[in-house]
Amino acid sequence: MARAWSPAALAALNLFGFGALGYLALGQRQKAMWFALGTVVLALFCVGALLPVLAAVDVYRLGQRQRAGRVVREDESAIEWIDAVLK
Repeated sequence: MARAWSPAALAALNLFGFGALGYLALGQRQKAMWFALGTVVLALFCVGALLPVLAAVDVYRLGQRQRAGRVVREDESAIEWIDAVLK
């Protein structure tokens, strides 16, 4: 079983790591790649800070699920519309 990260630590990793480091810590590589790319692209339009905030909320909720003993799948999101966009 993967290390159970603190939800707050995961959120901080996403806030300060292009919206991706918390996902990498959870093993969600594909989502990390898309959020990092999206953050860089949105930064070109001066709205790059929005995506890491949304990613921090999502990874915080996923961290809570992991702390409760649930297995977090690689393609799982706590915010439904993220699943719709990435799939």
